Amino acid sequence: MKKVIPYKHYDGALKALDNGGRFYNLFTKARDEEVSPAELAKVAGVFSDRQKMFLFLEMAVHDLEEANKQSLYGNLSTSLRAEHAEHRPQALLPSEADERGVAAKTAIITGYPRFVTDKTVFSGFIMVPIMAGKTMTFMMIPITDCYDVYELSDEVSSKKTFIANVRGLPRLPAVLSRFGGILKETSRDEKGEQKDRLFLEGIYYTPLEGLSPQTGD
Repeated sequence: MKKVIPYKHYDGALKALDNGGRFYNLFTKARDEEVSPAELAKVAGVFSDRQKMFLFLEMAVHDLEEANKQSLYGNLSTSLRAEHAEHRPQALLPSEADERGVAAKTAIITGYPRFVTDKTVFSGFIMVPIMAGKTMTFMMIPITDCYDVYELSDEVSSKKTFIANVRGLPRLPAVLSRFGGILKETSRDEKGEQKDRLFLEGIYYTPLEGLSPQTGD
């Protein structure tokens, strides 16, 4: 997961977002007070994935006052503004994820992560695409073969949800954090005994303890 440090000021946020895009984006200009898809993709660290672009945007401007957020949304290009409502992530507590979350949609969930060492705690299966010659097919494998799994809890309820991070990466800090990702659904095993449930495939995170917001300057 990529760490996102929220912007502290409107001017700094606009400066960071209105960046001119990558070197090959010849028709995109920095500091023209219009944030294009190429500019948002650059600062989000992606190329064309709208879900991830808007997920980054929401996490980066999370701590700004609502009026400043709306001003920044107004600086998005016409195409981005039209897509913003469709791709804006849900904000959820861990205790809400299973009931309110929507599979294949982005979400931002805040809570305390705890690394799961017992693989039976969350033993879901996921579908992984594989190539057989020139044909793509799918194979069902345990989620723990691809991801490190964390239990995420809040102070409101004893109900928990789960976050998946790419296997083998450094452990996430066990502090209150904000996580942004895509909600995915586990599949039943071959015997049909595994209960389907949602988990968050983590893409971005923001530790909320000891964090100094960035200005964008």
